This record gives sequence, structure tokens and C-alpha cells, in this order.
Amino acid sequence: CIVLLLGCHCKSKAHSSIEEASSTLSTASTISSVDASRDLGSPQGKEATVPPQSTIVHIGMLPEGSSEQVLQFQKAQVFFLQADMQAAKPFFENLIEGGPLSEAQVASAIALANIYQQEGDVQKASALLHRFLKILPNLAQLHVVVGRIEASQTNYRKAIQHFEAALEADHALLMLWVELGQLYAKLGEHEKSASLFLHYEKQIEALAKRLTQPEKVEEEERMRI
Repeated sequence: CIVLLLGCHCKSKAHSSIEEASSTLSTASTISSVDASRDLGSPQGKEATVPPQSTIVHIGMLPEGSSEQVLQFQKAQVFFLQADMQAAKPFFENLIEGGPLSEAQVASAIALANIYQQEGDVQKASALLHRFLKILPNLAQLHVVVGRIEASQTNYRKAIQHFEAALEADHALLMLWVELGQLYAKLGEHEKSASLFLHYEKQIEALAKRLTQPEKVEEEERMRI
């Protein structure tokens, strides 16, 4: 079972995340993509499972990975949880090469980008994530991490673009509304910032109402229909 540890969410048999709640996932499509396999370092001509660009994608929609990938990821995860990044790093670097394209591989790329960023190599982290974004342009988790890297470099406009792409793919990433509001505030667009904070508060209130008063919510929805 692959568990993503970097503040993004995924859905699989027993997946959990640090920050975000899981959302309903749409069904992924499977297509053959020789170019995608080449981009990720797979043997030429090998088929990869790559959702089409119009499909909303989440890490949990990808295959979990081969038995070897899952084993390598579990080993890396032990070190990662112990904050021993140097021990985890070679496992993640091995996982991002070759194939098949999988949950373990994409989660490894995100983890590895986090390590590169901690080491001060932001350019390497960004290049790695963009490599996978070319294959999975609608993967919300990738946009979140890239957006946070851009924000850390004060590239606020680029960060906003990635956060908005993530929210378009997955409206359940509620904390991103707050992060977006903060970015617009830094750009001096305070009216836009305030509207995003208000939207976040309304979303939280709606979520709390659904959790505490599900019968009332259902009745209100029926009345609207």
C-alpha cells in the first residue's frame, strides 16, 4: 500500500495523507503511450498506463506498482519517516527510472523533489516534477508541490497557476484556497485574497454541516431540486 507523505492526498486500499481529505475520484482511462514511456525512462516501445489529458487524475487512480516497486517504496518510506533523507534518496531515485508508470513511481518523484528542495536544489526538484507533469498534466498532487516550490521562490504568479490547476482537478483540496489567498495578498490583490478566504470559510462550514447534520443537508438539497 502506497502512502503519500507530503501533504497531498490519494485514494487506495488504506491510504492516508497528512493534510488533505480524500475526494471522489473519477474513473481513469487506459491508453498506450510510447512517448510517455520514453519520457519516464521506460524501455522504448513499452506500454504505459497514462490517463488522457481530459481525465481528472489522482495518484490513487494509477496502478500501485510492480511488486519490486512497492518493495522499494516501502524501504524508502521507513527511512523517510525517520527523517533519514540520505538513506531514502537512492531508493526514490531508483524508483523514478524505468517503469511501469505507477503510484509508487509518482509518489517517489514527489518525495524526491521534496528532498532536492531541502538540499537547496530547487531547479532539480522543479525539473523532476515537470517531467511527470508532462505525462500527468491533470494530477492535482503534482501541481500542489510545484506550486509550493514556486511560492518558496517568490514566483507567486506561477504558484497561483499551479494551485488553480490543482483545484480545477480536485476541489477537495480545501487548504489550497487559503494558500491562494495568501499569494494574492502578497501580490497586493487584497480584494481577491479576501474573497478566497471567504470561499474557504464557506466550504469548511458546508463540510461541517454535512458531517454533523447530514439529514438537514439532504432535505435542503431536495428542496433546491
